Amino acid sequence: MELREYHKSMTDLHVGCEAPTAYFIPYGSAETCRSDHRGESECVRSLCGTWRFFFSPSLAAEGGVERLGHRDDLNFGSISVPMSWQFDLEKGYDTPDYINKKYPFPVDPPRVPEENPVGVYEREFFLGEDCAGKSVYLTFEGVDSCFYLFVNGEFTAYSQVSHCISEADITERLVRGVNRLRVVVLKWCEGSYLEDQDKFRLSGIFREVYLKIRPRVHLADADLLAVPDEGLVGGRLSVSLTLTGRAEVAYTLLGPNGQEEAAGVCGEEQTSFAISLDRVALWSDESPTLYWLELVCNGEYIRFPVGFRRVEIRDGIVWINGAKVKAKGVNRHDSDPRLGNTAPYDRMLRELLILKANHINLLRTAHYPNDPRLPGLCDRLGIYVCAECDMETHGLQLVGNWSLLTDDPAWEGEYLDRAVRMFERDKNHPCVVMWSVGNESGVGQNHVRMSEYFHSRMPNAIVHSEDACSNHARLYFRAETEEERAKIECDYVDIESRMYPRVDECLDIYVNNPHITKPLFLCEYCHAMGNGPGDLERYWKEIYSHDSFFGGCVWELCDHAVATGSARYAHPIYRYGGDFGEPLHNDNYCVDGLLYPDRREHIGMKELKQVIKPFTATCRTEADGGLTVT
Repeated sequence: MELREYHKSMTDLHVGCEAPTAYFIPYGSAETCRSDHRGESECVRSLCGTWRFFFSPSLAAEGGVERLGHRDDLNFGSISVPMSWQFDLEKGYDTPDYINKKYPFPVDPPRVPEENPVGVYEREFFLGEDCAGKSVYLTFEGVDSCFYLFVNGEFTAYSQVSHCISEADITERLVRGVNRLRVVVLKWCEGSYLEDQDKFRLSGIFREVYLKIRPRVHLADADLLAVPDEGLVGGRLSVSLTLTGRAEVAYTLLGPNGQEEAAGVCGEEQTSFAISLDRVALWSDESPTLYWLELVCNGEYIRFPVGFRRVEIRDGIVWINGAKVKAKGVNRHDSDPRLGNTAPYDRMLRELLILKANHINLLRTAHYPNDPRLPGLCDRLGIYVCAECDMETHGLQLVGNWSLLTDDPAWEGEYLDRAVRMFERDKNHPCVVMWSVGNESGVGQNHVRMSEYFHSRMPNAIVHSEDACSNHARLYFRAETEEERAKIECDYVDIESRMYPRVDECLDIYVNNPHITKPLFLCEYCHAMGNGPGDLERYWKEIYSHDSFFGGCVWELCDHAVATGSARYAHPIYRYGGDFGEPLHNDNYCVDGLLYPDRREHIGMKELKQVIKPFTATCRTEADGGLTVT
């Protein structure tokens, strides 16, 4: 049977893949589980490293996906995984194209060019007798834009959505001994119309790949809800479990200091349990106190962070644990000057420590779910997260209809798929305080469906959509009557959000407007390119002065660049859009961060730290010579 061209289909988004679940790693012992280091897991086998690699600028010229899945005459080179293939500069695999708004192909959704660049990855792994009777899953944490998986010569799975996890049960395809994987990755698929983000447009297996070797009956998913009581003294943890069969699950809740707070067994007939505590320590950015839920099922040990916190909007103000809060945020891309869209763990950690050192307490994952390990780091360090879907259709604005896909019911399944995959992956992290339907993708019924999903899974979710709020603001400006102006609020979002409004507009249209009942959040403001940002103090004077002005996120955290030169690791020469002979690019517009590509702090970061610091110091009188600190 001929293999279908799934990358052209709007309905076959994931074939042979598992349903999306919470991100977690199984371990083989309590000791390794508590290390919280997946490299130590007895149940995980990394497939990162050197793979054989074949690149062609044209899928059609190579005979299509099925032929590439079986050909034995490919002239393989090599590549490191994870890595965007355009960043393997010496090999000449395509060019790194920095593009802000335009699509890199003719706009005719859902069609993509037949001359579609393709990369073929191949490697072997050994499966021993110790895996007999177990299930083996192959996990891809991020592949841009889509992939076809062949295991031992047989088609096994297809998946798209670049920045979300795809996992396939490959047990039935495996043999004892040597097994061969071949992954055919396409630069574009029809889902690429939903991934028109402002960044280097890159391709390949850019996040980690690994096997999970698990008992046939195991924990597939867990939903955690940790809620403090009305007095913020005690708390209740509710847990729902999904297993692949019937089995007992033992549970232990460990306190912040490792002490046992509760323990029990969830029987074979149970799918949920709850733990009530008379006193709990609350989680927040300033005090990120974590409990840990440990689950044991059929010899596997699994650990989830638990943060008791209450996030709510009351009287047009964002409250966390009964206190008014401000969002001192930045926008963050996954990027590395030598690897592309890959985010090494140590670099992520360094970035987050820089945020903490500079009073920054929130990041927006612009404009897609960042590396799945990032929320766990934010849980530990105390950084709030606005989790944003892998969604942007900016190029459609340039052809006259920004909302073309967002308001088309034919695309509803694809929009919902992205919402589901992001939410299910990150649902258990206390750091996530907002859920965004995406960025610069117009307005329409598909965003409404995404918002409805978030609210159905988490009734008190704060759902964010700058597109919706900006659209209502435009209607407000055109309104001729007070009755029309009263309709400024969008009913499917929970917070007002804008990009780059003037300070007076923030006050007149939002903060001081009696028709506005929701907090105002600037998801982007104070662009940090060149000698910017230079207007921070004016914004923060008003943010601190008005409870309903929640705060905002500077654009953006890091400069995007490609490290080049004969000593690109020791003494890199950074290149940007247009430096690689590419015909379509947006020059150095990607050099717009608070950090340089090597993560040194730009002068703009120093200004931001000074402006958002949690106190002010003013001179009293010249004669007094003292300071008043508030």
